[in-house]
Amino acid sequence: RSHRGASLTTPFEVHHRAEDATCYLSVAGEVDLSTGPALTNQIYERLNSATVTHLVVDLTRVSFLDSSGINALIRGVLRAQETGKQLRVQGAAGRVRNVLDVTGVSEVLGLESTP
Repeated sequence: RSHRGASLTTPFEVHHRAEDATCYLSVAGEVDLSTGPALTNQIYERLNSATVTHLVVDLTRVSFLDSSGINALIRGVLRAQETGKQLRVQGAAGRVRNVLDVTGVSEVLGLESTP
């Protein structure tokens, strides 16, 4: 059976879990114009929680990130600063990490340098 035209990419998803005052957002799929606002909303929702002081955004399963995704992450960092909380991004690799490095956003997000 042929599945031509069927998308082989992971669908966009955001899952969260909390451990004490730290919330972990696990993002999967493509973060683009159609999904970037949803990521922004998830980040804001977690940072606006009275019980969260640290937010970790895990990009390990993100297959694509465009300017909308970059915008969501930067807005999250700014929101964290406004609310006196901490936001950390982890798991960016491959094309996603390259986009963050080339645009200079890796430094803004506090990502460790790649060798």
